[in-house]
Amino acid sequence: MDYVISSILPKSKYTRNKYYPLITGRECDILDLTPQRAALLLVDVPYDPGNPHRFRTTPLLDVREESDGTVVFETENSVYTLVPIKRKD
Repeated sequence: MDYVISSILPKSKYTRNKYYPLITGRECDILDLTPQRAALLLVDVPYDPGNPHRFRTTPLLDVREESDGTVVFETENSVYTLVPIKRKD
């Protein structure tokens, strides 16, 4: 896994997904971040350790990568922040 989901901020109290608390802080890989399509992440979920699950979002509106490698993307319902995992060589 290359990232940790550091935050998921719903745009309104009505768009909160029951899985947000379960996947925040979990390791993930990015499978697809194509604008106008649902983002797709592979997440190491706490309820099935060692068996990553696919997590699909609402359609992607914007995506950007910060200078430190952090990926921030906005969907119709939420804003996600993924921080790269720093591996020791």
